[in-house]
Amino acid sequence: FQKRFFFTFGKDYGIEKSSSKQVGEKMHVDGKNSSGVEEMWPLFCYELSISYDQEQSIIQGIVRCKRNSKLQTYKKKLSEVLSTSREVHEIIRTSQKEVESKSCKHILTPEQHIKFLAWFHKNSNRCCKMLSRK
Repeated sequence: FQKRFFFTFGKDYGIEKSSSKQVGEKMHVDGKNSSGVEEMWPLFCYELSISYDQEQSIIQGIVRCKRNSKLQTYKKKLSEVLSTSREVHEIIRTSQKEVESKSCKHILTPEQHIKFLAWFHKNSNRCCKMLSRK
């Protein structure tokens, strides 16, 4: 989730009490493109014609989500799962390369090699277990 500043960028753009849509419109008229993350929100609001009330609803929803400790716990767990998933993917990829290099690919035809790779992908869990038993 973005920091509060992300949603209040207009105050630094010289428009004190206005919606992000108005800030985005001024930026658009001035020819200012989104060069930073902070500038994305006003331009987004302008391009989608998000009203002040809609903007406030979005911001309040995000604030509620940030305050929800259960959501933060899920977010942390999801981050850990994604990290583990990346590690597993890398292990499988490394194992696949090892199997390929030790395979009989110099004996197989290109078509057979493709079939072998598809088979290995389909059976990668079984292959990894077999390789780890060495």
